[in-house]
Amino acid sequence: MPKIRSGDIELWVEDEGKGPVVLFATGLGGTAVYWTPQMAAYIAAGYRVVRWDHRGTGRSTRWNGRYSVELMTEDAIAVLDALNIDRCLLIGHSTGGAIGQVMALSYPRRLGAMVLADSWAGPDDHLRLVFGIRGDLLRAGGPVAYARMAAILLFPPQYVRDNAAALAASAVSAEKDLPSADILQSRMDMVVSYDRRADLRRITTPTLVCCARDDILTPLYAS
Repeated sequence: MPKIRSGDIELWVEDEGKGPVVLFATGLGGTAVYWTPQMAAYIAAGYRVVRWDHRGTGRSTRWNGRYSVELMTEDAIAVLDALNIDRCLLIGHSTGGAIGQVMALSYPRRLGAMVLADSWAGPDDHLRLVFGIRGDLLRAGGPVAYARMAAILLFPPQYVRDNAAALAASAVSAEKDLPSADILQSRMDMVVSYDRRADLRRITTPTLVCCARDDILTPLYAS
């Protein structure tokens, strides 16, 4: 799939299948590969599936400006516009769920419904502590150490134990294409600064909220 423009940058986009549109919005990692396990199932079920690499990540432009969820939302709208999609079902994980919230507030007519998985609407002391430590690790150990820590934060201990080889291979693959430390830090700052809690009551888009009891990054109460 060719890249599309969003302002002064290019976004890598994949568009497959036919039918009602599902837009997959990735979390902080930003790369569309996160949704690979879901792609075939949704296409087989009769959906047109769209996913993209966030700016600064994957095959999209490595942009060094100030990141915000609102800017990421404008990129999502640029993807829909470039593909002539008027309306979609958004499925967003973590930061992708925050993108869904902003889209529902700023572009409600573009959403038929949304699924928010393991997301949040504003920071608290736990979130600031977790991302403060991730920032410390990034500065002390660099992007590779930052990437290797992800398995501890994203998966429960039993899963890490039972899938150690697959997680190690995934980490090696991720390390080959990591953004710079500055981009990673700016994206973490985006997470901690995002706060739309006061606006949630204005969202009228039908929404399913999914969460996990053992999620370290975005605890159950955040959902």
